Amino acid sequence: MPLRWVILMAWRGAWRTPRRSVLAVLTIAAGLVVLIFLRGVQDGYVAQRIEAVARLGAGHARVVPVGTAYLEPEQRVVERIGRLPGFGAASARLRTEGYLHGPGGAAGAVVIAFLPEKEAGVTDLPKFLQAGGLPPRTRKGEASIALGRGLAARIGAGVGGSVALLVQSALGPPSAERFHVTSIIASGIPALDNHAAILRLPDAQALAGTGAGVSEIAVRLRDVALLPAAIQAWRETGVPGTRLSPWDDQAPEVRQMIEMLRVAERLRGIVVFGLVGLGIANLLSLSVLERRREFGVLLAAGLAPAWLLVGVLIESLAVGGIGVLLGCSLGAGVTGGILARTGIDLSLFGPDLRAALGADPVLYPRVTFANLALASSWVFLVSTLVALPAAWRVLRLDPVEAIRRD
Repeated sequence: MPLRWVILMAWRGAWRTPRRSVLAVLTIAAGLVVLIFLRGVQDGYVAQRIEAVARLGAGHARVVPVGTAYLEPEQRVVERIGRLPGFGAASARLRTEGYLHGPGGAAGAVVIAFLPEKEAGVTDLPKFLQAGGLPPRTRKGEASIALGRGLAARIGAGVGGSVALLVQSALGPPSAERFHVTSIIASGIPALDNHAAILRLPDAQALAGTGAGVSEIAVRLRDVALLPAAIQAWRETGVPGTRLSPWDDQAPEVRQMIEMLRVAERLRGIVVFGLVGLGIANLLSLSVLERRREFGVLLAAGLAPAWLLVGVLIESLAVGGIGVLLGCSLGAGVTGGILARTGIDLSLFGPDLRAALGADPVLYPRVTFANLALASSWVFLVSTLVALPAAWRVLRLDPVEAIRRD
Protein backbone atom coordinates (compact mmCIF):
# COMPACT_ATOMS: atom_id res chain seq x y z
CA MET A 1 0.00 0.00 0.00
CA PRO A 2 1.49 3.37 -0.94
CA LEU A 3 2.64 5.49 1.97
CA ARG A 4 0.56 8.45 0.84
CA TRP A 5 -2.63 6.41 1.28
CA VAL A 6 -1.54 5.45 4.78
CA ILE A 7 -0.91 9.13 5.56
CA LEU A 8 -4.33 10.14 4.23
CA MET A 9 -5.96 7.35 6.25
CA ALA A 10 -4.09 8.47 9.38
CA TRP A 11 -5.05 12.10 8.85
CA ARG A 12 -8.70 11.08 8.44
CA GLY A 13 -8.48 9.01 11.60
CA ALA A 14 -6.88 11.83 13.56
CA TRP A 15 -9.84 14.09 12.80
CA ARG A 16 -12.53 11.42 12.89
CA THR A 17 -13.89 13.10 16.01
CA PRO A 18 -12.99 16.78 15.61
CA ARG A 19 -14.00 17.86 19.10
CA ARG A 20 -11.82 15.23 20.74
CA SER A 21 -8.88 15.97 18.46
CA VAL A 22 -9.14 19.71 19.05
CA LEU A 23 -9.21 19.08 22.80
CA ALA A 24 -6.01 16.99 22.51
CA VAL A 25 -4.32 19.71 20.43
CA LEU A 26 -5.32 22.37 22.95
CA THR A 27 -4.02 20.20 25.80
CA ILE A 28 -0.64 19.90 24.11
CA ALA A 29 -0.55 23.60 23.22
CA ALA A 30 -1.55 24.70 26.73
CA GLY A 31 1.08 22.45 28.28
CA LEU A 32 3.77 23.89 26.01
CA VAL A 33 2.68 27.48 26.66
CA VAL A 34 2.90 26.92 30.41
CA LEU A 35 6.25 25.16 30.06
CA ILE A 36 7.71 27.87 27.80
CA PHE A 37 6.47 30.62 30.11
CA LEU A 38 7.86 29.04 33.27
CA ARG A 39 11.16 28.17 31.61
CA GLY A 40 11.39 31.67 30.16
CA VAL A 41 10.78 33.31 33.54
CA GLN A 42 13.30 30.99 35.18
CA ASP A 43 15.97 31.61 32.54
CA GLY A 44 15.36 35.35 32.74
CA TYR A 45 15.66 35.34 36.51
CA VAL A 46 18.81 33.22 36.45
CA ALA A 47 20.40 35.53 33.88
CA GLN A 48 19.50 38.62 35.92
CA ARG A 49 20.69 37.00 39.15
CA ILE A 50 24.04 36.10 37.61
CA GLU A 51 24.36 39.61 36.19
CA ALA A 52 23.58 41.07 39.62
CA VAL A 53 26.32 38.95 41.21
CA ALA A 54 28.73 39.96 38.46
CA ARG A 55 27.88 43.65 38.74
CA LEU A 56 28.16 43.67 42.52
CA GLY A 57 31.83 42.76 42.40
CA ALA A 58 32.33 39.20 41.17
CA GLY A 59 32.57 39.90 37.47
CA HIS A 60 31.83 37.06 35.09
CA ALA A 61 35.20 35.50 35.89
CA ARG A 62 38.59 36.26 37.48
CA VAL A 63 42.11 35.38 36.49
CA VAL A 64 43.76 34.36 39.77
CA PRO A 65 47.26 33.07 40.60
CA VAL A 66 47.83 29.42 41.45
CA GLY A 67 50.41 28.66 44.13
CA THR A 68 51.39 32.30 44.72
CA ALA A 69 49.79 35.20 46.54
CA TYR A 70 49.97 37.77 43.76
CA LEU A 71 49.65 37.94 40.02
CA GLU A 72 51.93 40.07 37.90
CA PRO A 73 49.67 41.65 35.25
CA GLU A 74 52.39 41.63 32.65
CA GLN A 75 51.58 42.34 29.03
CA ARG A 76 51.35 38.63 28.18
CA VAL A 77 48.53 38.10 30.73
CA VAL A 78 46.61 41.14 29.47
CA GLU A 79 46.94 40.00 25.87
CA ARG A 80 45.74 36.47 26.68
CA ILE A 81 42.72 37.85 28.55
CA GLY A 82 41.88 40.05 25.58
CA ARG A 83 41.73 36.98 23.32
CA LEU A 84 39.12 35.17 25.43
CA PRO A 85 35.86 34.33 23.59
CA GLY A 86 33.39 37.15 24.14
CA PHE A 87 35.88 39.33 26.03
CA GLY A 88 34.38 42.66 27.09
CA ALA A 89 36.54 44.36 29.74
CA ALA A 90 39.04 43.60 32.51
CA SER A 91 40.13 45.25 35.77
CA ALA A 92 43.12 44.40 37.97
CA ARG A 93 42.43 44.31 41.72
CA LEU A 94 44.22 43.89 45.00
CA ARG A 95 42.37 42.38 47.98
CA THR A 96 43.73 42.12 51.50
CA GLU A 97 42.71 42.31 55.14
CA GLY A 98 43.37 45.51 57.08
CA TYR A 99 42.81 47.29 60.38
CA LEU A 100 41.32 50.79 60.39
CA HIS A 101 41.68 53.39 63.16
CA GLY A 102 39.47 56.47 63.10
CA PRO A 103 38.42 59.31 65.42
CA GLY A 104 35.82 57.14 67.15
CA GLY A 105 37.41 53.71 67.29
CA ALA A 106 39.01 50.91 65.32
CA ALA A 107 37.74 47.95 63.29
CA GLY A 108 38.87 45.31 60.85
CA ALA A 109 38.20 45.87 57.17
CA VAL A 110 38.32 44.13 53.83
CA VAL A 111 40.51 46.23 51.57
CA ILE A 112 39.56 46.26 47.88
CA ALA A 113 41.73 48.23 45.47
CA PHE A 114 41.22 48.94 41.78
CA LEU A 115 41.28 51.72 39.22
CA PRO A 116 37.71 53.11 39.08
CA GLU A 117 37.94 53.90 35.37
CA LYS A 118 38.82 50.26 34.63
CA GLU A 119 36.48 48.69 37.19
CA ALA A 120 33.48 50.58 35.78
CA GLY A 121 33.63 48.40 32.68
CA VAL A 122 33.42 45.21 34.74
CA THR A 123 31.28 45.86 37.85
CA ASP A 124 29.15 48.55 39.49
CA LEU A 125 31.52 49.06 42.44
CA PRO A 126 32.58 52.56 41.27
CA LYS A 127 28.91 53.58 41.11
CA PHE A 128 28.57 53.06 44.86
CA LEU A 129 31.12 55.78 45.53
CA GLN A 130 29.70 59.18 46.42
CA ALA A 131 30.27 62.35 44.41
CA GLY A 132 33.78 62.69 45.84
CA GLY A 133 34.71 59.42 44.18
CA LEU A 134 38.19 58.06 44.65
CA PRO A 135 40.56 60.70 43.28
CA PRO A 136 44.36 60.37 43.18
CA ARG A 137 46.36 61.67 46.13
CA THR A 138 44.65 64.68 47.62
CA ARG A 139 45.56 67.25 50.29
CA LYS A 140 49.00 67.06 51.83
CA GLY A 141 49.80 64.03 49.69
CA GLU A 142 47.29 61.78 51.47
CA ALA A 143 45.76 59.00 49.37
CA SER A 144 41.97 58.75 49.20
CA ILE A 145 39.82 56.00 50.69
CA ALA A 146 36.13 55.10 50.51
CA LEU A 147 34.51 53.43 53.53
CA GLY A 148 31.37 51.39 53.85
CA ARG A 149 28.63 53.21 55.73
CA GLY A 150 28.56 50.77 58.65
CA LEU A 151 32.35 50.60 58.87
CA ALA A 152 32.63 54.40 58.87
CA ALA A 153 30.04 54.63 61.65
CA ARG A 154 31.94 52.14 63.83
CA ILE A 155 35.19 54.09 63.67
CA GLY A 156 33.56 57.53 63.71
CA ALA A 157 34.87 58.57 60.28
CA GLY A 158 33.21 60.83 57.75
CA VAL A 159 33.90 62.47 54.42
CA GLY A 160 36.75 64.96 54.81
CA GLY A 161 38.29 63.19 57.80
CA SER A 162 41.35 60.97 58.03
CA VAL A 163 41.81 57.35 59.05
CA ALA A 164 44.87 55.14 59.53
CA LEU A 165 45.01 51.81 57.71
CA LEU A 166 47.29 48.95 58.80
CA VAL A 167 47.91 45.95 56.52
CA GLN A 168 50.37 43.10 56.38
CA SER A 169 53.08 44.02 53.89
CA ALA A 170 54.34 41.52 51.34
CA LEU A 171 57.84 42.71 52.25
CA GLY A 172 57.59 41.44 55.83
CA PRO A 173 56.50 43.77 58.68
CA PRO A 174 53.06 45.42 58.81
CA SER A 175 52.68 48.71 56.96
CA ALA A 176 50.48 51.66 57.92
CA GLU A 177 49.43 54.90 56.27
CA ARG A 178 46.91 57.69 56.76
CA PHE A 179 44.17 58.10 54.17
CA HIS A 180 41.77 60.92 53.40
CA VAL A 181 38.10 59.81 53.42
CA THR A 182 36.55 61.01 50.16
CA SER A 183 33.45 58.83 49.94
CA ILE A 184 31.02 56.77 52.02
CA ILE A 185 29.59 53.63 50.40
CA ALA A 186 25.84 53.10 50.81
CA SER A 187 25.17 50.19 48.46
CA GLY A 188 22.61 48.30 50.50
CA ILE A 189 24.92 45.26 50.38
CA PRO A 190 25.93 44.32 53.95
CA ALA A 191 29.34 42.94 52.95
CA LEU A 192 30.30 46.24 51.34
CA ASP A 193 28.58 48.66 53.71
CA ASN A 194 29.83 47.02 56.90
CA HIS A 195 33.33 45.86 56.01
CA ALA A 196 34.71 47.38 52.79
CA ALA A 197 37.48 49.92 52.47
CA ILE A 198 38.18 50.83 48.84
CA LEU A 199 41.48 52.30 47.65
CA ARG A 200 43.04 53.16 44.34
CA LEU A 201 45.17 50.29 43.10
CA PRO A 202 48.58 52.10 43.09
CA ASP A 203 48.03 53.36 46.65
CA ALA A 204 47.18 49.86 47.91
CA GLN A 205 50.13 48.31 46.09
CA ALA A 206 52.49 50.83 47.65
CA LEU A 207 51.05 50.22 51.13
CA ALA A 208 51.09 46.40 50.84
CA GLY A 209 54.49 46.30 49.15
CA THR A 210 53.32 44.15 46.23
CA GLY A 211 54.96 46.24 43.54
CA ALA A 212 52.94 45.68 40.35
CA GLY A 213 51.39 42.52 41.82
CA VAL A 214 47.62 42.13 42.08
CA SER A 215 45.35 39.53 43.66
CA GLU A 216 43.17 39.03 40.61
CA ILE A 217 42.05 40.41 37.28
CA ALA A 218 38.27 40.59 37.01
CA VAL A 219 36.86 39.86 33.55
CA ARG A 220 33.57 40.78 31.97
CA LEU A 221 32.26 38.96 28.88
CA ARG A 222 29.81 40.25 26.33
CA ASP A 223 27.57 37.29 27.16
CA VAL A 224 27.89 35.14 30.27
CA ALA A 225 26.79 32.14 28.17
CA LEU A 226 30.31 32.24 26.67
CA LEU A 227 31.90 31.59 30.07
CA PRO A 228 32.41 27.80 29.59
CA ALA A 229 34.16 28.48 26.27
CA ALA A 230 36.32 31.16 27.92
CA ILE A 231 37.33 28.79 30.74
CA GLN A 232 38.24 26.08 28.26
CA ALA A 233 40.22 28.56 26.16
CA TRP A 234 42.17 29.70 29.22
CA ARG A 235 42.99 26.11 30.15
CA GLU A 236 44.39 25.56 26.67
CA THR A 237 46.13 28.88 25.96
CA GLY A 238 46.19 30.75 29.28
CA VAL A 239 49.27 31.85 31.19
CA PRO A 240 50.84 29.03 33.28
CA GLY A 241 50.42 29.49 37.02
CA THR A 242 46.98 31.08 36.66
CA ARG A 243 43.42 29.91 36.23
CA LEU A 244 40.15 31.47 35.15
CA SER A 245 37.76 31.30 38.11
CA PRO A 246 34.02 31.60 37.23
CA TRP A 247 31.65 33.94 39.04
CA ASP A 248 30.03 31.15 41.09
CA ASP A 249 33.29 30.47 42.93
CA GLN A 250 32.52 33.70 44.79
CA ALA A 251 28.78 33.07 45.08
CA PRO A 252 28.25 29.32 45.72
CA GLU A 253 24.86 30.02 47.29
CA VAL A 254 23.61 31.41 43.97
CA ARG A 255 24.91 28.33 42.15
CA GLN A 256 23.03 26.10 44.59
CA MET A 257 19.88 28.15 44.10
CA ILE A 258 20.16 27.76 40.32
CA GLU A 259 20.62 23.99 40.71
CA MET A 260 17.45 23.82 42.81
CA LEU A 261 15.59 25.74 40.10
CA ARG A 262 16.79 23.19 37.55
CA VAL A 263 15.42 20.37 39.71
CA ALA A 264 12.07 22.16 40.02
CA GLU A 265 12.06 22.63 36.24
CA ARG A 266 12.49 18.90 35.67
CA LEU A 267 9.59 18.16 38.02
CA ARG A 268 7.40 20.68 36.16
CA GLY A 269 8.37 19.07 32.88
CA ILE A 270 7.38 15.61 34.13
CA VAL A 271 3.95 16.89 35.19
CA VAL A 272 3.31 18.82 31.96
CA PHE A 273 4.50 16.04 29.66
CA GLY A 274 2.50 13.54 31.70
CA LEU A 275 -0.67 15.56 31.07
CA VAL A 276 0.20 15.88 27.39
CA GLY A 277 0.77 12.13 27.16
CA LEU A 278 -2.55 11.36 28.80
CA GLY A 279 -4.35 13.61 26.32
CA ILE A 280 -2.79 11.91 23.31
CA ALA A 281 -3.17 8.41 24.78
CA ASN A 282 -6.87 9.00 25.40
CA LEU A 283 -7.37 10.19 21.82
CA LEU A 284 -5.58 7.21 20.29
CA SER A 285 -7.19 4.60 22.54
CA LEU A 286 -10.70 5.78 21.69
CA SER A 287 -9.79 6.12 18.03
CA VAL A 288 -8.52 2.53 17.85
CA LEU A 289 -11.50 1.10 19.76
CA GLU A 290 -13.99 2.92 17.54
CA ARG A 291 -12.29 1.72 14.35
CA ARG A 292 -11.72 -1.93 15.17
CA ARG A 293 -14.13 -3.05 12.47
CA GLU A 294 -12.52 -0.72 9.91
CA PHE A 295 -9.11 -2.11 10.78
CA GLY A 296 -10.44 -5.64 10.55
CA VAL A 297 -11.77 -5.04 7.04
CA LEU A 298 -8.42 -3.55 5.94
CA LEU A 299 -6.51 -6.51 7.38
CA ALA A 300 -8.91 -8.97 5.74
CA ALA A 301 -8.37 -7.16 2.43
CA GLY A 302 -4.65 -7.90 2.70
CA LEU A 303 -3.24 -4.75 4.28
CA ALA A 304 -0.11 -5.58 6.25
CA PRO A 305 -0.40 -4.93 10.03
CA ALA A 306 2.80 -2.90 9.81
CA TRP A 307 0.99 -0.30 7.68
CA LEU A 308 -1.72 0.01 10.33
CA LEU A 309 0.98 0.48 12.92
CA VAL A 310 2.51 3.26 10.80
CA GLY A 311 -0.91 4.87 10.44
CA VAL A 312 -1.51 4.94 14.20
CA LEU A 313 1.91 6.48 14.81
CA ILE A 314 1.28 9.09 12.12
CA GLU A 315 -2.03 9.99 13.80
CA SER A 316 -0.22 10.56 17.07
CA LEU A 317 2.51 12.66 15.44
CA ALA A 318 -0.05 14.68 13.47
CA VAL A 319 -1.97 15.69 16.58
CA GLY A 320 1.27 16.27 18.48
CA GLY A 321 2.76 18.31 15.63
CA ILE A 322 -0.22 20.67 15.40
CA GLY A 323 -0.22 21.06 19.18
CA VAL A 324 3.52 21.80 19.15
CA LEU A 325 3.19 24.43 16.41
CA LEU A 326 0.31 26.12 18.21
CA GLY A 327 1.97 25.92 21.63
CA CYS A 328 5.36 27.17 20.43
CA SER A 329 3.76 30.02 18.50
CA LEU A 330 1.70 31.19 21.46
CA GLY A 331 4.43 30.56 24.03
CA ALA A 332 7.18 32.27 22.06
CA GLY A 333 4.90 35.10 20.98
CA VAL A 334 3.61 35.95 24.45
CA THR A 335 6.64 35.09 26.58
CA GLY A 336 9.47 35.89 24.18
CA GLY A 337 7.78 38.56 22.09
CA ILE A 338 5.73 40.58 24.59
CA LEU A 339 6.83 39.85 28.16
CA ALA A 340 10.53 39.79 27.22
CA ARG A 341 10.17 43.46 26.23
CA THR A 342 7.73 44.72 28.86
CA GLY A 343 8.99 42.60 31.76
CA ILE A 344 6.97 41.20 34.66
CA ASP A 345 6.91 43.50 37.68
CA LEU A 346 6.96 41.11 40.64
CA SER A 347 7.13 43.97 43.14
CA LEU A 348 3.34 44.01 42.92
CA PHE A 349 3.39 40.80 44.97
CA GLY A 350 5.35 42.33 47.85
CA PRO A 351 7.52 45.39 48.63
CA ASP A 352 10.43 43.27 49.92
CA LEU A 353 10.64 41.09 46.85
CA ARG A 354 13.78 42.79 45.52
CA ALA A 355 15.78 41.72 48.58
CA ALA A 356 14.32 38.21 48.42
CA LEU A 357 15.12 37.80 44.74
CA GLY A 358 18.57 39.35 44.94
CA ALA A 359 17.91 40.99 41.58
CA ASP A 360 15.66 43.51 39.88
CA PRO A 361 12.01 42.61 40.69
CA VAL A 362 11.09 43.33 37.06
CA LEU A 363 11.88 40.02 35.41
CA TYR A 364 12.48 39.76 31.68
CA PRO A 365 11.77 36.22 30.44
CA ARG A 366 14.13 34.63 27.94
CA VAL A 367 12.97 32.30 25.19
CA THR A 368 15.64 30.61 23.09
CA PHE A 369 15.35 28.45 20.01
CA ALA A 370 17.21 25.67 21.84
CA ASN A 371 14.57 25.58 24.60
CA LEU A 372 11.74 25.54 22.06
CA ALA A 373 13.40 22.71 20.13
CA LEU A 374 13.97 20.72 23.32
CA ALA A 375 10.36 21.11 24.49
CA SER A 376 9.06 20.17 21.02
CA SER A 377 11.30 17.11 20.89
CA TRP A 378 9.99 15.92 24.23
CA VAL A 379 6.39 16.33 23.06
CA PHE A 380 7.11 14.27 19.93
CA LEU A 381 8.82 11.63 22.05
CA VAL A 382 5.85 11.47 24.43
CA SER A 383 3.49 11.32 21.45
CA THR A 384 5.37 8.31 20.09
CA LEU A 385 5.59 6.50 23.43
CA VAL A 386 1.91 6.85 24.31
CA ALA A 387 0.99 5.60 20.83
CA LEU A 388 2.72 2.26 21.44
CA PRO A 389 -0.09 0.64 23.51
CA ALA A 390 -2.65 1.52 20.84
CA ALA A 391 -0.29 0.27 18.14
CA TRP A 392 0.18 -3.00 20.04
CA ARG A 393 -3.57 -3.55 20.10
CA VAL A 394 -3.67 -3.02 16.33
CA LEU A 395 -0.91 -5.57 15.76
CA ARG A 396 -2.79 -8.18 17.84
CA LEU A 397 -6.08 -7.51 16.11
CA ASP A 398 -7.90 -10.59 14.72
CA PRO A 399 -9.58 -9.54 11.43
CA VAL A 400 -12.50 -11.99 11.72
CA GLU A 401 -13.28 -11.07 15.30
CA ALA A 402 -12.95 -7.35 14.54
CA ILE A 403 -15.40 -7.58 11.59
CA ARG A 404 -17.99 -9.47 13.65
CA ARG A 405 -17.81 -6.92 16.45
CA ASP A 406 -20.50 -4.26 16.27
